[in-house]
Amino acid sequence: MQLLREHDGRCYWVLRLAQSGLPSTLFQGKPYPCLIWNHEDAPPSSDLARTLIKSGCRYAVCGGFASGALEAVVDQAFLSEFGTDETTWGRNFVMTTAHANESPDDVAHFFVLNTNFEEHEFTDYLVVHIGDGPVANAVDAAVWRYAGPTRPNNSLERGSDI
Repeated sequence: MQLLREHDGRCYWVLRLAQSGLPSTLFQGKPYPCLIWNHEDAPPSSDLARTLIKSGCRYAVCGGFASGALEAVVDQAFLSEFGTDETTWGRNFVMTTAHANESPDDVAHFFVLNTNFEEHEFTDYLVVHIGDGPVANAVDAAVWRYAGPTRPNNSLERGSDI
């Protein structure tokens, strides 16, 4: 895992699964959002999704190939881990979004600026690349750019600096 950027009390990390496996513990169990960019034609196994959820992932932003199927894998892993009884979900609830046919810039924008929800104010953010593809560097660069000191003044308006 590599630190991509640190700014304003937040750390943005990158993990390329083509190079190493997913660590069993991430961020000492603190909740975090994860941008999962799939560079392969098929969604990953449910093992990855279960490991992310058990480690504290509370928002999965799914981009790249088969992002809708990837989102379904994460949703199913959540239900397998916490059941279908909404009263048991509590702080463990995992939000998911699929970003089919969206650019790395659009997905990174959403990930950095729109993944805090309810009582979750995240300080660690994780980008997971499944495989390796030609847009991997563009995904990382877009996250780096949106995580920096010159953020758009509104999550709905990109391109205008503060």
